[in-house]
Amino acid sequence: MKRILAVLLLICSFTAAKDEFYEHDIASSLESKFAKKYLLKDISLQFSKQTDEELEPVKSQSRSNKYRTVEENSFGDAVKDPREDNYKESCEYVFVKALVDLQTAAKNAGKSSVVNIQGNYKDKLLDSKDKFQCVVGNMATAVAFKANLK
Repeated sequence: MKRILAVLLLICSFTAAKDEFYEHDIASSLESKFAKKYLLKDISLQFSKQTDEELEPVKSQSRSNKYRTVEENSFGDAVKDPREDNYKESCEYVFVKALVDLQTAAKNAGKSSVVNIQGNYKDKLLDSKDKFQCVVGNMATAVAFKANLK
C-alpha cells in the first residue's frame, strides 16, 4: 500500500509541474562559452523569418538537465528555484545544442546556412532577431526551433 501511495505521489509531482517560458538574448548566448566551443564556423545562422523562398524545412529540439541549480528544502528534497538567472547557463547550453543540430542537418544536406530560425516549443512560436525562448520544466531545460536550410 505504501508503494502504491509513493507511486501516486510521484506521478502527481510530475503532472503538477508546469513549464516556465523565459526569453534570453541571442547575441549574448552566441558569445557564451558553449557557442564558442561547439557552434560550426562554416554554417551561418540567421534568426527570424526573413524570406518566403521555398526552402527545405528542419526542426530541432534540445533538452538537458545540465547546468541547473538545484536547491534543497529543510527536508532534503530538491526544490527548483524559479529565478531566471539560475537557468541562464542551462538555457545557453540547450540553445547551442539545438543550433548545432540545425547546423549538422545543413552540413549533411550540403547547405551552407540555416535561415528563418524561430522558436517553436510546443507550437508556441517566437519570431525574433534578438530573443530566443527557453523552457524550464520540472526535470529539464528545453529549446526548440524551426528553420530552413539554404
